[in-house]
Amino acid sequence: MKKLCIIAATTAALLLPTTTASAAISTKAYQPSTSYSQYFYKEYDKKGNQLHIWRDKLVKTGPMKGAWQDLTQGDIYTDYSYDKKYGLTAAGGSKHNFEYGSFKFWDLLPPTVRKNQTGKLQGSDFSENPYKILSTKATVKTQNGTYKNAIKIWEKRYGENTISYYVKNRGKVKTQTLYQGEYKTTYVLYKIKK
Repeated sequence: MKKLCIIAATTAALLLPTTTASAAISTKAYQPSTSYSQYFYKEYDKKGNQLHIWRDKLVKTGPMKGAWQDLTQGDIYTDYSYDKKYGLTAAGGSKHNFEYGSFKFWDLLPPTVRKNQTGKLQGSDFSENPYKILSTKATVKTQNGTYKNAIKIWEKRYGENTISYYVKNRGKVKTQTLYQGEYKTTYVLYKIKK
């Protein structure tokens, strides 16, 4: 009889749906990949009018090697890094700022993420910005293609609500800034160059 109860319980466990917490995903690989040399982004206003084209180029030599230069603004660089305590972070500024340690830094993603996870990310002005992970399996359409399994994060940064999508080995591929419930601007990846 005992053996029959164990078999019945095991069978019931296999047949009944169970809810388990999803495993945490490391955000280490969710930064721009250095196997590409340039990323191109377009920015649109809420009516769909193009505002800017942004172009980031990987610096391959010299003191800024490994950083991404914003060719639209010239002497502006962003350096991405991952730390098990702080997560995916970015440091930005001019070559002079990096040389003298006066660059700004900010958090992009926590070290690991799960759907519905909440917390705070530090801004470049040392503000604590609330965030919520809306999905770890989002599908996002960009002008460079459709990506699956993206991290979709809501964040209130500098008083504005933003929704961003991060893709493994691509980094941020789309950000939408909302104002009074409407999209104010959309920043989207449209091309990558090897």
